[in-house]
Amino acid sequence: LIIKDIGTVPEWASLREHSIKYGYKSVILLPLISDNKCFGIMNLYSTEPYISTEKEVELLQELVNDISYRIFVLRAKTEEENLKKEKEKLQLQMFQMEKISALGQLSSGIAHELNNPLTTILGLTQYQLKKTDKSSDLYNDLKTIESLSLRSRDIIRTLLAYSRQTEMKFELLDINQIIEKSIELVGHQIELNNIKVIKMYTEKLPYISGVNQLLIQVFVNLISNACDAMTDGGTLTISTERADNKIKLTDTGKGIPKEIMDKIFRPFFTTKPVGKGTGLGLPIVKNIIEKHKGEISVKSPVDDHIQGTVFTILLPAV
Repeated sequence: LIIKDIGTVPEWASLREHSIKYGYKSVILLPLISDNKCFGIMNLYSTEPYISTEKEVELLQELVNDISYRIFVLRAKTEEENLKKEKEKLQLQMFQMEKISALGQLSSGIAHELNNPLTTILGLTQYQLKKTDKSSDLYNDLKTIESLSLRSRDIIRTLLAYSRQTEMKFELLDINQIIEKSIELVGHQIELNNIKVIKMYTEKLPYISGVNQLLIQVFVNLISNACDAMTDGGTLTISTERADNKIKLTDTGKGIPKEIMDKIFRPFFTTKPVGKGTGLGLPIVKNIIEKHKGEISVKSPVDDHIQGTVFTILLPAV
């Protein structure tokens, strides 16, 4: 469509002021077509009234055809790349599910086999500790055995929690109360690391449907991780919002390095020293949140001024 003089065409009255402002006198509207469908219009404005020739129209048509083709190729390439990324994402999810399934089978098989002798070792060790002089070398050796036995028991429980396939009993829960209970359970670590906890709760939030102990496990884990990131003290801000039942945990710790950000939810990935972490804490957190049909995301640093980390959780209201 060629409009030789915008000022004389009634249909363009609404654009006349705009055209005058920029000194436009004429315009050519070129349809962008692909697969016999128009997907856009390219406007070419001129500051002079336009008088076209047949040759110019042909050249403009060739230009439009070339632009349309290039846009079509670019779109096709973008769609192909998006499909490839989606396929890779699905493959990774399937791989993770296979790992979880294998872990569940392994955990179920070894739990009782390990728990029974471990319970005996722990019980006898604690019995001997009561009878042994605290200043003796034997007492120190027994304390080492007790510590390692408790550590082994915690690892087994963590494995079982991660691979838990049993039916969960959901109930109506107040998320603010769950967070309060979690803070109470990690109170010693908070005090030991000199952490200031700021609570910014929204009152009377909609109830969520969930498993109390599992959600407490989520926040105990996240709060404990925040404390580990602030060994020299810091601030942990926990807020709840009505929109999407959003929960945010923001710490002023050392933050998560960019190069490992995409790995923190992978099973067995840990940056803690040997013997200090199983690499299952955050995967368990993510697993529990997803079982509650929620979402969890992480950002680090928090912003340009705060180096720490913020975890955001969304849990659907009833």
